[in-house]
Amino acid sequence: MKQGAVICCFVALIILFISLASAHHCEIATHHLPLKVSLPEGSSALKNFSLTSELGGEFILESTVSGVTLSEHETIFNKGETRLFSAYFNSTGLKPGVYTGWIGSTNKKERFHIPVIFEIEAKDVFFDVNLEIPPVYTEVNPGDKVVGQAKIFDLVSNKTQKLGPSKVRLEYKVYKIHDGEISSSSETIVVDGTTETTLSLDISDETDCDEYVFAVAVKYGSSVGVASRFFVISLPENFIDRSLRDSDHATFLIIVGILGAIIIILIILFIVFLRPQKRYEE
Repeated sequence: MKQGAVICCFVALIILFISLASAHHCEIATHHLPLKVSLPEGSSALKNFSLTSELGGEFILESTVSGVTLSEHETIFNKGETRLFSAYFNSTGLKPGVYTGWIGSTNKKERFHIPVIFEIEAKDVFFDVNLEIPPVYTEVNPGDKVVGQAKIFDLVSNKTQKLGPSKVRLEYKVYKIHDGEISSSSETIVVDGTTETTLSLDISDETDCDEYVFAVAVKYGSSVGVASRFFVISLPENFIDRSLRDSDHATFLIIVGILGAIIIILIILFIVFLRPQKRYEE
């Protein structure tokens, strides 16, 4: 009976250790998240990004974004190595708008995933737009809404002529980073020099927890100016969820869990072995 109790205690300790350790999985570290480029039609640009592999190995790199190609498609990392790569953004043949997707790869040991936002504006832009998401809306839950503060301004009046009050069309959308548009709306507003407005879109209760982009386009004839911001939809987190997401906190929880298991085992051993001995002495 005593031997069985000891064996059960040690088996429980081993299972607890394995489960806690496996919760801290390994991912490739990225240094540019998200990767964002804004270009006019018919132009191109090169954007560098770095990756670090903790374990090393062979990887196949790929891009899911229209107009974006990579400098390498296959690569080998040494253990702990950081390498620099290039992404080539080319807007030729693409209409003005916001294109989203990711650069990523995986092997049996590690994975990485870099969100990419590719903004394309018209060659001649009369009205442009800036977009900001208030901090409270940078991470929302399914069933909430996402809110953006848009500032629309005409570029012509800053030069040689005055446009005066002008009607422009605002089109704003939410994109799932790798799955396309999930919500949209539009409105017409009057801009006289500079105008600020608040834009909001509802998030469905059934929306997946993932990475998203809030994008807005201001259109005036053939002129198209765009802006976008990255945000996250996630489930409400408790303390343990937040701690496990943080590597330092996850390590702390693992240590606390192991120490707690050891204390419990010592108490069980004390009850199993020492209490019968005291009764015998009495």
